[in-house]
Amino acid sequence: MEEEQSISNIKVERSIFWKIYFCFMVYICVWATNENLNDENFGIIDFIDILMMLIGAIGLFGYVFSKRIYKQSFWIYFFGIYLAFCLVYPFLSEIELVPDDPELSATENKFIKTFALVFAILLSLPSYIGLLLYGLPSNKLWKVDSV
Repeated sequence: MEEEQSISNIKVERSIFWKIYFCFMVYICVWATNENLNDENFGIIDFIDILMMLIGAIGLFGYVFSKRIYKQSFWIYFFGIYLAFCLVYPFLSEIELVPDDPELSATENKFIKTFALVFAILLSLPSYIGLLLYGLPSNKLWKVDSV
C-alpha cells in the first residue's frame, strides 16, 4: 500500500535546460511557420509540416513540464512518424531551407546548404530525444496514477 502511494507522489522534474530549449523551439516553430506561410511555394506538404510541428511541440511540452497529454502509446507512434516525416520533408517540399546565393560558387552554395542542414538536425536532436523519452513506457510519468 505504501509503495503505491510513493509511486503516485513521484514528480518528474526536468532541468532548466529543457525549459529554455522548449521556449526556444516554440519560437523557432512560430518563425518557421510564418516564413513557410509567406513563401510562394507553400503546399500541402508544408501544411502537414506545420501540423506535425504543432503536435511535436505539444509532446515536447508534456515531456518538459511532466504533463500527461493523451496516451503514452500515441506518443511513441507519433515519434516514429514524426522522425520519418522530418527526414523526408526536405525532399518533398519545394521550399528551400537556404536559397542559392548567385554571388557564390556552386560548391560554396552546396557547402552552406549542407552546413545549414547539419545545424538544423543538431538543433532538433534534443526535441527528438525528448519526444522519444516522453513516449517510452519506462517514463515514470506514465506509471503515475491519476488522482
